[in-house]
Amino acid sequence: MATIEKVCVSLHDSVKEIRELTAKIAEIEGKKEMFSQTYFEKNLQPQLAALHLQLEKARTSAIGKATGLVDDAIAELERADELDGSQLTDDARLLGVGVKLTEKDLRAILDRNRDNATMTQLVQRYAEQHDINLGADRVFVGHLQDIQALKDLKGTIETYVPGWLGLPEADSMIAAAFGYAASEDGEGQNNGACTLYCV
Repeated sequence: MATIEKVCVSLHDSVKEIRELTAKIAEIEGKKEMFSQTYFEKNLQPQLAALHLQLEKARTSAIGKATGLVDDAIAELERADELDGSQLTDDARLLGVGVKLTEKDLRAILDRNRDNATMTQLVQRYAEQHDINLGADRVFVGHLQDIQALKDLKGTIETYVPGWLGLPEADSMIAAAFGYAASEDGEGQNNGACTLYCV
């Protein structure tokens, strides 16, 4: 499941919980006129205060869970871009033998290690140290774009979602913002708008 899906399902669950708490609060507040002020303050006000506290915790938790999912995804991508000694190939020895390699040599090493982030980074560093231009198509960028998209997603969650959580249209606002709609069973569907955050 993509990060955006996990975030939307988590937010959907939180919206459901917040709606339930809000309904309980409205039910108790609706009884205010039925009882004397003394009875209400003694018997119902403590329940109301506890529900308001639960509601605030639910809102805080919703944002924490969603941003936590994003942080986990960012950490996973950052780990994927780290150098990993177990990924060294025989070509790594060529980079350290003391003979200056040519652009052609480095491109051949990159071709042989196309999906190896460690070797790609080592070749790029070698090229930089020896002033060899490998061209823009050979620059290791890793998951920088995906990480930036996730950081943008986290910013959106922190900035906008807290204000949406108590609204009746929270689910549709989240779906519109993130391009993913969670259903009542916790499953979801990409509604086709998910282009920016689907990592």
